[in-house]
Amino acid sequence: MMTVAPNPARVQNGNAGRCVNIEPALKLYQLAWGQRDRALTTPILQTLRRNARGMPVTIHDIQRLVASRMGATALDLVSARQASARPRQVAMWLARHTTPASFPAIGRAFGNRDHTTVMQACRRVDALMAADPAFAAVVTDLRRAAA
Repeated sequence: MMTVAPNPARVQNGNAGRCVNIEPALKLYQLAWGQRDRALTTPILQTLRRNARGMPVTIHDIQRLVASRMGATALDLVSARQASARPRQVAMWLARHTTPASFPAIGRAFGNRDHTTVMQACRRVDALMAADPAFAAVVTDLRRAAA
């Protein structure tokens, strides 16, 4: 049986075991909808390529993904602005659940925050997910996209 090197633009289809190339579809979407949605699809493409190569998701990947999906910028997530607290908390929660990074390492990646801030963010997101199904769906979709 011949083995083929994995193409970074191909995604494993869980049901059939086949690979499906979705990069052309995302590029056509970018062309059709322009710059507005490019910010949404570019992080997705980068994450898919990274995962197809077997590379682990990084905290930086999570920051870009959360920023693009939650209407913030990656700079907002590391700044001291309180207006960006919820996206930052979600990104910290995702970093904790999708990377092997410790609380102090996650805190350093988010503007040199203390590890207890990261712990509080994780507790806060867990509580919000338990109380609000819509918020839980958003976080679950982000976790799927990041993993």
